[in-house]
Amino acid sequence: MVERGFVLLDQILNSVEKVFLAVCGASLSIMMAWITFDASGRYFFDHPITGTYEFCEEYLMVIIIFLALSFTYVLGGHVRVTVFLRFIPKAIQRWLSVINDLLGLIFFILLTVASWGVAMRALEMHVVSNNILQYPLAPSFLIVPIGSGLLALRLFQSLMVDTGIIKRLDHETVKFAEV
Repeated sequence: MVERGFVLLDQILNSVEKVFLAVCGASLSIMMAWITFDASGRYFFDHPITGTYEFCEEYLMVIIIFLALSFTYVLGGHVRVTVFLRFIPKAIQRWLSVINDLLGLIFFILLTVASWGVAMRALEMHVVSNNILQYPLAPSFLIVPIGSGLLALRLFQSLMVDTGIIKRLDHETVKFAEV
């Protein structure tokens, strides 16, 4: 019964990650086009697009980073130091993985809770950007706890697999980079 719940969680997380990846891809495309038009306008017409830097920094980059965190974890794409792993016995590597997952889970739960509070305060206070456009920043602040929370769920799932509570899931065949 527990494993069936984790398989359902995995399917839901996979679906959410696919949607988030599509949003990340669209954001990256928008950012590339916007910056291209801004640079062209600045070079050819001596008139850049107002707020390009700020909007790209405060919205598009936040989307690209935080909505891709979980999928990057599943792929094994986050930075890892594996230089000493070949010298450590497999049993100790397993417990190191458990400790790593637990510390990551604690960190991302704390980040999710703290950033949720910041986002809610920004929403209540109607925080806007400092540039001339003065667009609201609360939606951008909400992206941080959403992406961090999704990664926390993946870390929890990985912790359950590493401790042996559930069996290894299909996507959990991450290959570490060889050094």
